[in-house]
Amino acid sequence: MGARSGSIEQISRQTDGTHVGVWGRYLLCSAFQPIFSLIGGKFEIVAYEGLIRPFQNEQPVAPGAFFGSIRPIDRFGVETLTRNLHVLNASH
Repeated sequence: MGARSGSIEQISRQTDGTHVGVWGRYLLCSAFQPIFSLIGGKFEIVAYEGLIRPFQNEQPVAPGAFFGSIRPIDRFGVETLTRNLHVLNASH
């Protein structure tokens, strides 16, 4: 497989309004994890961390296995694709 761009052409919108990306044989989905801070004695959400959940043949793949399979030449493309996915999915 040659280097990919991480462009919008690799992203499609699902019927629920979320977006997924395709990288080779992987389907990539955004997940957002809340980041909490102790404010006034209570934990409050102050931000969200965008995470990628890869799937292959509709089965979840460990993120470490997915990212470990990315060639150095393709890392910027994967980063671009995942950032684009997170921006598109942030409102969901």
